[in-house]
Amino acid sequence: MSEKPDVNWEDQDLLRALRNSNEKAFNILYRRYWQPLYSTAYKRLKDEELCENAVQNVFIDLWKRRKQVDIDRISPYLHSAVKYQVFAVTRNASKVVSFIQPLEAMSQSPFSADGDIVDQELKLLFEQWKHSLPAKRKKIFQLYFEQNLSSQEIANQLNISQKTVQNQVRTAAQNLRSQIAQFLSIFL
Repeated sequence: MSEKPDVNWEDQDLLRALRNSNEKAFNILYRRYWQPLYSTAYKRLKDEELCENAVQNVFIDLWKRRKQVDIDRISPYLHSAVKYQVFAVTRNASKVVSFIQPLEAMSQSPFSADGDIVDQELKLLFEQWKHSLPAKRKKIFQLYFEQNLSSQEIANQLNISQKTVQNQVRTAAQNLRSQIAQFLSIFL
């Protein structure tokens, strides 16, 4: 593909090259479609990190399944995949969405053959991570995300400040996201 400038490659040429594991073709598709896909996700999610994750998931799955997928038109295919990712994030519109659903979105895709394996591994990682939390943070995490109590309700129940609850939830969420990112970088 080195004789043609990037802009001259038709999508069908890129798809053929992608099926042959051509990284340059993948990179061209990535550069060509990143912004439109991000815009599609942002119209619905209005959250930069969630949008970036959704688009990244689509491209990760495209690369992983490059030899199996039979795509006629790449643009509609990618946009549909992003919409699915957005749906996965927003299907339970509650405070849990900002925390749990992005993890589900990372492990599931409409064209991921091994999504069940990743999902099982993520669940196992999540349980191991949860058990490793300090007792107080674990209790706050469970009350907030599993029992859906507000930070004020938790503060009242545990006789601590609401700010402490918020800090503990934020710390736990950041730590879990870091663990999941490490897992995905190794697993994918």
